[in-house]
Amino acid sequence: MIYNFATTGDGSLPNSGVVFELSPSNGSYTYSVLYNFSGGSGSISRLAMDTAGNLYGTQYAGANQHGLIFKLTPGSGGWTFTDLHDFSGNDGSQPVGNLALDASGNLYGITSVGGATNNGVVWEVTP
Repeated sequence: MIYNFATTGDGSLPNSGVVFELSPSNGSYTYSVLYNFSGGSGSISRLAMDTAGNLYGTQYAGANQHGLIFKLTPGSGGWTFTDLHDFSGNDGSQPVGNLALDASGNLYGITSVGGATNNGVVWEVTP
């Protein structure tokens, strides 16, 4: 079965994004919201999926309002959200671009601003 996961910058809640799935169904597609962010815009980057089916992404809000890196874990009751990292500005701000996941499970991405010279950073997170 083919699954297509994505995010939106705005969603069903005001000023919030969603993670959603489009899956083929009888010649058309079924749309399902997997997670609603409760404040701040969602990411416009592509999600990454590991071999266990966990989804990884970024969002522009976060505890420090500089963005965050998240993990969504599938389960029988839906998807569980885990905040993996909140950017502070000094370590990057406004994560953008597509994510990369290596064979060891390390996640890589970039931010558009922040860091030592405010020109963005390349980051790595080990979930």
